[in-house]
Amino acid sequence: MLIKHFFDKQCPLIKEDTAIADAYQAVIDTGCHAVPVLDSANKVRGVITREILCWAASNRLLANTSVTSAMSEDFLTVSGDFTLESLWELPAYYMVVADDSGSPWGVFTKDRLGGLLFKTVKQRVDQLENVVEFMHNGIIAINKEGRVTAYNRAAEEIIWRKKEDAIGKHLSKVIIPQGLLDVLKTGEQELAHKFIVEYSEDVHTYMTHRTPIFENGEVVGAVGVFQDISEIEAISSELNSVKQLNAELKAVIDASYDGILVADQDSVVIKVNEAFERTMGIAAKDILGATLDEHDLLPVSLVQNVQDKKRRQSTILEEAGSQLLLTANPIMNKSGTIERIVINVRDLTELNELRRQVEKSEELSRRYYSELHELRRHLLKQEGFVVQSVQMKKILDLVLRVALVDSTVLILGESGVGKEIIAKVIHTNSKRKEGPFIKVNCGAIPANLLESELFGYEPGAFTGASRDGKMGLFELAHKGTLLLDEIGDLPLPLQVKMLRVIQDKEIFRVGGQKSRKVNVRLLAATNQNLEQMVEKGEFREDLYFRINVIPINIPPLRERKEEIIPLVKKFQKNLSATYGLDKQISPEAMDFFVNYDWPGNIRELENIIERTLVTASSSVINPEDLPDYLLKVRNKWGSPKVNISGIMPLKEAVIEVEKQLLEQALKEFGSTYKVAQVLDVNQSTIVRKLNRIRDQLGVDLNAK
Repeated sequence: MLIKHFFDKQCPLIKEDTAIADAYQAVIDTGCHAVPVLDSANKVRGVITREILCWAASNRLLANTSVTSAMSEDFLTVSGDFTLESLWELPAYYMVVADDSGSPWGVFTKDRLGGLLFKTVKQRVDQLENVVEFMHNGIIAINKEGRVTAYNRAAEEIIWRKKEDAIGKHLSKVIIPQGLLDVLKTGEQELAHKFIVEYSEDVHTYMTHRTPIFENGEVVGAVGVFQDISEIEAISSELNSVKQLNAELKAVIDASYDGILVADQDSVVIKVNEAFERTMGIAAKDILGATLDEHDLLPVSLVQNVQDKKRRQSTILEEAGSQLLLTANPIMNKSGTIERIVINVRDLTELNELRRQVEKSEELSRRYYSELHELRRHLLKQEGFVVQSVQMKKILDLVLRVALVDSTVLILGESGVGKEIIAKVIHTNSKRKEGPFIKVNCGAIPANLLESELFGYEPGAFTGASRDGKMGLFELAHKGTLLLDEIGDLPLPLQVKMLRVIQDKEIFRVGGQKSRKVNVRLLAATNQNLEQMVEKGEFREDLYFRINVIPINIPPLRERKEEIIPLVKKFQKNLSATYGLDKQISPEAMDFFVNYDWPGNIRELENIIERTLVTASSSVINPEDLPDYLLKVRNKWGSPKVNISGIMPLKEAVIEVEKQLLEQALKEFGSTYKVAQVLDVNQSTIVRKLNRIRDQLGVDLNAK
């Protein structure tokens, strides 16, 4: 800061013939530490201090003794535009500050100058620490012993360690890796270094810049600046096209930048960037250290409103044919006092130009974000196949062969057999595996919306349409795979347009006149009999032949029972890990799973396993823990046969069979209510038969 800013009032000017007593009184009245002594021509002849005058007064010097007898002639005259730092470098102890005409304003002593410099340096250090503390990127610094000396809030969030647990500790106790220690040894900076840190199952990727700190040519420490780029890395791994899009967006953003000015609590400018210089047409050296109102650069009301209201304020400034948006943000300390004012200057003229540039890539951006949304919404992590039956092994071989070509595939099978998984396997093993995999359920979308979902629409195509239009699923699946699930539910009018898409490889958006080429691998799936629908006129014959190039018919679970037990074990393992359970399925309960018909196929099996694992009270799942309808399975589908080993009266044989059957059922299910459900009779019938066996044979089955 300039030294003239440290004078709040002018000190008295003492003539050389002034008596010491009068000079002493003038100094005491004004509170000045030192004053200039002028000769008869009003030129500075010397300097006299309060301490000297006090000494003279205490020694009872005569009242008519002039100040020349006690003044010092060791002084320099300086301009008020000197800075504190430049003034400190001067060799004199006393420095008389004069205005442009040479008239003295006051006197600086080295002692006072040293105190002011200390205060100014401390303020700048505090400012720097504040800027570092509020930076978005993490910052950590170490000394030459490798101990942490600086650590900001962003570092706490990224490293998961509090500041008090890091400051003073060796770097090896705070973060891994310790690349800063290598910088200490080599004295060479490391820029754009990427590293991965694992916290249990949580993995983070960071980008860091490491720089050595030199003092007198010697490395005395190092500083690392880093940020978490895990999310960017994850998205890049999901979709390779993100990299190209990021590069395009980065180029656009790098071509446009805002001006930034930082002022302290007294509105004194402490920092500006190059963009601010360019936008406002002023050099940084001309405004640093000056107050915001000195150069009349910014509206006074903007800064005043921020200071009064202590919240963000914005205004528009018209200057030289340009329109500038100025936004001032206060930075306050814990007590609510403003410590900094950050002013952002944005040239709206450049912003309009940027908007025109962005419009060129707008179509690409919409496609990417729509595609990413659909991928996140529809694509589940693919579970592996459980293949035990001969039929499924043949189907899997066929699927892997079909995946190598682009032929249209029709996947047939009941609900829940895994048609979507088959489609995903085809996609992930095809040459389109790097492209998108999009699924649409033709029966789940209303007919009046299905066309716009498949083909998209132009801006204003219908009431409620987005003003930007929308890409359809065919466009989203470009260079990838599109699965039309439940294609049998496709409305007849839409079947005509679907046929044209398959034949011509192009689509028309709703409300559009221009065709758009699409490169899509088409898969279709249904649980309906399309041949019967063709005969009834419910499905177009030409479309049926177009999609039925390679049919894949997945058999129901009841026709591949050898896969039931592996599937049960797989679902049990996955669900137990998901819910943190440790439960086993008894062989008796497994017998019911094997013998059940499974009309809902694999989906129904998984649902029942989940329900049973969650609701069973014991660690072993027994038949009584299964749904009631599953307990009837033995009588209807898999009941054991009665073996005859000899001849006996029929009446006794019936009683014996009933006795053994009831005895076995009571042993497994424990109550007459469940026994009645399993044997498919009323509970009263079971009770009556038990009583009859007890009376005829003298055997009480209930007692067992």
